[in-house]
Parts: sequence; C-alpha cells; structure tokens
Amino acid sequence: MRGDEVQPEIYLQPKSQSNRLRAEIYFLAGIDRLARGKRRQARDLFEECVKTDYYEYLVYRWSRALLPLLDNEKWLPWIPIAERA
Repeated sequence: MRGDEVQPEIYLQPKSQSNRLRAEIYFLAGIDRLARGKRRQARDLFEECVKTDYYEYLVYRWSRALLPLLDNEKWLPWIPIAERA
C-alpha cells in the first residue's frame, strides 16, 4: 500500500471471484480503514467479509473477532467510535 486507501470495488469487479478472494479483499480494506482511524468504514468492510461465509479462512475469523471490538471505546481509544463527517 502506497498511502492510497484500498478500494475494494476496484478488485471486486468480476463477479466470478471466489469467496476466499472476496473475503481477503474486504478484510484488507477493513484493516486499511482501521489504520486510518475510520472505525465505521472498517466495521462495514469486516461485515462484508463475514457475509462471504468463507468460514474456513482466517480473514473471516479475524473479521468476526474484530467486529465486537470496534464498539468498545477502550479498544484503540485514539480512534473515535463516532466518526465526524
């Protein structure tokens, strides 16, 4: 990553991609948003990762583990819970 935000839409153009690849892309984009302090966007992307139902893959499990943490203001307290527009 060069500093640009990861845009999952760019990588998810073909609908024939596997759920594993889709889960990877959503997870990578979610981690990118979290690193940039965008909890709400990270949550949305982790939820999309979980929706792939690719439960055999670690990014699915990591996404499920991170989702409840995103609502805890004591976890990564420097990232605000409610983002400003």
